[in-house]
Amino acid sequence: MGNKKIKFLLSVVVVIWGWVFSQLFGFFDAEIDPMVEHMTVAYTAPQVKERESFELLPIEKDPFLGTAYVQPKKAQRKSGSSANKGIDILWPAIQYLGMVEDGMSKKKVFVLRIDGQQNLLTRGEVLSEMKLVSGDEERVVISYKGKTKEFSIM
Repeated sequence: MGNKKIKFLLSVVVVIWGWVFSQLFGFFDAEIDPMVEHMTVAYTAPQVKERESFELLPIEKDPFLGTAYVQPKKAQRKSGSSANKGIDILWPAIQYLGMVEDGMSKKKVFVLRIDGQQNLLTRGEVLSEMKLVSGDEERVVISYKGKTKEFSIM
């Protein structure tokens, strides 16, 4: 009698698991709904509105206090010559590559790449209107057409 019960229960378990697997794999193999397959969606891009332009009017008086508005004066920069005032100088492409120092004479030679050409300059030397004012291991100061600029090592 025990053998018949085991066979019956085993067959019931196999049938239940078979049904579970068929439902599980049937879910993954389900066909796409024919209504969804033929459905098309029309997309229209939203219209972009032009931004309104506006202009700020100068402030003549304080709206809260009712007093006249006094604009602060800008500090004026002092420059060496009045001819160069307001004119920006176009500097050549300058790269500071390093410094070489002779141990005995303590003479420093600075290696600069100016417009792609490598040059060796000492302090105070002038090359095509560029004067090497000062320098150390990390940076040099160059004067060009009355303006000075500092360049760090590459």
